[in-house]
Amino acid sequence: MKESLLKIITDSGTRVTMPKDIVLNKKYDKYISNYVYLLEEGICALNSITKQGEEKVYLYFRPYRLIGFNQFVVSAERLNASAPEFSVVTKTTCTLCQIPYCTFQELVLKNTEFNTFLMETLADNYNDALIHFHLMQEESVVVRLCHLLFEVSQLRGGTRIVPRFFTYAEMAKYLGCHSVTVSRIMAKLKQKGYVSKTPSGIAIEQEEALQELLNTESRFQY
Repeated sequence: MKESLLKIITDSGTRVTMPKDIVLNKKYDKYISNYVYLLEEGICALNSITKQGEEKVYLYFRPYRLIGFNQFVVSAERLNASAPEFSVVTKTTCTLCQIPYCTFQELVLKNTEFNTFLMETLADNYNDALIHFHLMQEESVVVRLCHLLFEVSQLRGGTRIVPRFFTYAEMAKYLGCHSVTVSRIMAKLKQKGYVSKTPSGIAIEQEEALQELLNTESRFQY
């Protein structure tokens, strides 16, 4: 993210820290829902709750993306009571820049650089959601899990680390499978030396081998 753009956004808002499990687009909460947010640090997700009370996760937002603005740009008829309700939720303690809606609206109308960034955010989120949908429809849980490990890993000291937040239960919610299935696959990956457990999270030890598994998973027995 360009320093000039980051300064425009941070000067337009207030840096706040939110604990986990806060719904950032919660209706009728003027202290939360009247704002757009730039995620600086932490993990936020787009989710919904099924009729059975289970959480479904559709997208994990990457740092330095705008979040929580859909309610301001989606047409009113698509926000009616019968439409499915999606929430933007802090999954860990998060540092965000909180931008008042009126300021967000002014930036959209008057600042070309911000407008370009907003379009990029929309395109990136749309692309990530499409990839997730494709994987859920077309690929095995092994491929989906390997893709997720790469997607959420962060480079630390030359090694890709999956944050500790991503427990087997959390990954299972995103992958649409049972946590026992994730546990069995991860046990096999550890046995092969592809990944290891560290105090910071899951370390990807053999990136090339794990990447190859995305194309040859039919030979992977767990």
